[in-house]
Amino acid sequence: MTYRFVTVRAHKFFGARRVWSGAEAIQVAEREKALVDSLDRPDLCGGVIEAAKAIWRGRDEMDWEKAAAYGQRMGNRTILKRLGFLLETFALGTPPLLDALQADVGAGYTVLDNLYPREGRRDHRWHLVVNVPEHELLNWRER
Repeated sequence: MTYRFVTVRAHKFFGARRVWSGAEAIQVAEREKALVDSLDRPDLCGGVIEAAKAIWRGRDEMDWEKAAAYGQRMGNRTILKRLGFLLETFALGTPPLLDALQADVGAGYTVLDNLYPREGRRDHRWHLVVNVPEHELLNWRER
């Protein structure tokens, strides 16, 4: 197994809870923070498809408002773009939440997944270049 150390800026270090592993207390990211981290750095989680799987599989347990607040706190609009796009793609999140996310995406375009080539259709609502083929983004879902 290969380990990679990643430096995280202090303002991005939040959203952890203490759990016990035997006699040791350890810090583990809350599920919403883990999701936001994966949308911030899809290259560290296996790509945006893995983040999409986490959204879909955690849809009943996830606090979407908390995830959105954590995304805003991270200070990276790309997180909000990716979160809003994926929530809308999976018909999750409330209209007010999606509108609040969309209001903060800014004018510039970013790619949905930085592991894929930079070409793709432009999603004008979320200011994303959707560079992941739709069948790859959706076909893994449980029926």
